[in-house]
Amino acid sequence: MKSIGTLFGESRLLAKSIDRINISPEQIDFAGWNAEAKLLCSMQGSCLSSATLLVKGKYVPTYGINGRCYGFLFNAEQCFIYDVSSKDSNSNRITKLEKRKLNKGIDLLAKNELGLKTLDELSTEIQLQDPKELNEVLLDSWKHSCVGLYVRYLESTQDQKHFYTSLLEIRLIQKYLIQKFSFPTDFPICLYNEKLGKLMRFPADTELKLYARMQGIHAKTQPKLFDLLSDEYQFSLEPSPLTVEAYLKHHEMAREFTPELINKMLRKLTSLFIPFDGRKVDVTSIGKESVDSVSGIAKEQIENIIQDYMANTPKHSPLLAKESFFKFKTELGSPILAGQQEIAFENLKYTSQ
Repeated sequence: MKSIGTLFGESRLLAKSIDRINISPEQIDFAGWNAEAKLLCSMQGSCLSSATLLVKGKYVPTYGINGRCYGFLFNAEQCFIYDVSSKDSNSNRITKLEKRKLNKGIDLLAKNELGLKTLDELSTEIQLQDPKELNEVLLDSWKHSCVGLYVRYLESTQDQKHFYTSLLEIRLIQKYLIQKFSFPTDFPICLYNEKLGKLMRFPADTELKLYARMQGIHAKTQPKLFDLLSDEYQFSLEPSPLTVEAYLKHHEMAREFTPELINKMLRKLTSLFIPFDGRKVDVTSIGKESVDSVSGIAKEQIENIIQDYMANTPKHSPLLAKESFFKFKTELGSPILAGQQEIAFENLKYTSQ
């Protein structure tokens, strides 16, 4: 496996920024990172993504919307790349799906016969023209595509508190990914100096906490952050999501699901489910989809379908059971032999077991 340094030198290192974690006195919200990790660990991966090609020695900014200052690093050779642009292409889901379908199987790393821009051409363009602006690479990526994390390096003395807070945050994110999603225990973090086009060593924990303290960042000012960073705190492993088939099989009402009813529910689910990546689903494949609001089908959507069908399915309600009992007693009141009455009661007792 190529190192981050080698990939950086070969213009094969991509950076994808992720929203910052949200820190409050009571909790830390990893929503953006949780969603991205789930997608990376899924079969379809994190699809329809945008990333930036980093070029060694050149000023290449990363996507910084909403204060983003850190994210994932990817090995471009382990991703499916379907568009390369010198600038922000303002792409959306529809345009990404179109380019993804159109450029499937085409080499956008080195050279192709269609004249489509490649990473090599983009790298050369940046080295010669030095545009100092954001480029955009559209791709699908997976957990095995990830080679590490990056955090933007800041030199300004006015931004030091923000800088050291971001370092502590990405350190916590690293721990979160390793413990919750089984990323490699040596999953690295790099400091990225945008202006110099340079990757630098991430500080050791003791050094990081010392300099953070000099900026007024410590356990008293950020108790929740330091609590989760401590060795005593461990994130629980994210369980593998159930498939739709397994979910229905183990549902609390599974005994009432006839094969015909299951087929109807799967057909209904197939008609309603719209995969984000545009993949085709049918009654057979829908059962293999994961039950997860991020990487598959939301549990709530399945439950709504179950409730709709069960509400319209004839079943033995308490009222029907009561009516059947009185009907049975009336029959016992008819002139039949006592022995037949005893047999009838025995049958009632047996069927109720």
